[in-house]
Amino acid sequence: MSPALQARIRQLQAEAEHRRAVAEFRERHEAERQARIAALMTELVHTLAQLPLEAEAWPNQHTTDAQRRAA
Repeated sequence: MSPALQARIRQLQAEAEHRRAVAEFRERHEAERQARIAALMTELVHTLAQLPLEAEAWPNQHTTDAQRRAA
């Protein structure tokens, strides 16, 4: 095998390795991004679950049930 052919084979192998490394990085980055989104969504759901459901519990309501019944 000629030295030029050997050099070309090494070059193609290096390019393939680089493409694999880039693909792995992108996959890892996307997985981390999805994990951050999932954690934020979990935190959001937990926070929303802590909020009171009654209108009287919310300050500065323009109209509460009691005001509507009195009118």
